[in-house]
Amino acid sequence: MKIDMHVHTKYSLDGKGEPRDFVEMAKKKGLSGIAITDHNEIRGALEAKEYSKDMDGFLVIVGEEISTTCGHILAYNIKEKIERDREPKEIVKEIRAQGGFAVVAHPDSIPSGISSKIVRTLDVTGIEALNGATVSHKNRGSKKLARELNLGMIGGSDSHRPKDIGVVYTVFEGSSLNLYDIQQHIRQKRSVPEGRSLPYYRLVGLVLKIFVKWLLRGGKKI
Repeated sequence: MKIDMHVHTKYSLDGKGEPRDFVEMAKKKGLSGIAITDHNEIRGALEAKEYSKDMDGFLVIVGEEISTTCGHILAYNIKEKIERDREPKEIVKEIRAQGGFAVVAHPDSIPSGISSKIVRTLDVTGIEALNGATVSHKNRGSKKLARELNLGMIGGSDSHRPKDIGVVYTVFEGSSLNLYDIQQHIRQKRSVPEGRSLPYYRLVGLVLKIFVKWLLRGGKKI
């Protein structure tokens, strides 16, 4: 089964689209589920989960992409919003306290990836080894880091619009949509990221878009 593990809705400062639109697009593209991981917010994930509650064979994972003091961490299967701008180790500890699990988002990516040096100090379940908004050499570095640290790998589109859903996803064995099983697949290195990296010709446009949005936010970090 295929799950896009990194999706942003309108509840992210840089996202567009209603949570239900992401669910419908994911189903249309043949995905088994999505993880809604808005920046420092879980309202979109809760809305998407409620919207999909009667859909057989489709999973919405309540997640959050949390801004630590030195980059982003993905939290999965959490119950409450986790506050930003704290040390990564503290945030990983809170994710676990809520019964969730933590994955490092796009390590070493500029401007929001945690450095590989710091990743080596964190007790996380896995690494996002394929990110749809990251160029190929950075994704290769993430895969290398995951192998070096003997950590599981996931993939996510990092989509901020419904149409970009599923350019990257994670393949899980079997058909269980149980979150414990999904976590174990990652922990036991039986999850496989698939899809495509950001084409280099789109990199300049993406950087410019990020810069413009940063200016419009008055220099506020996501």
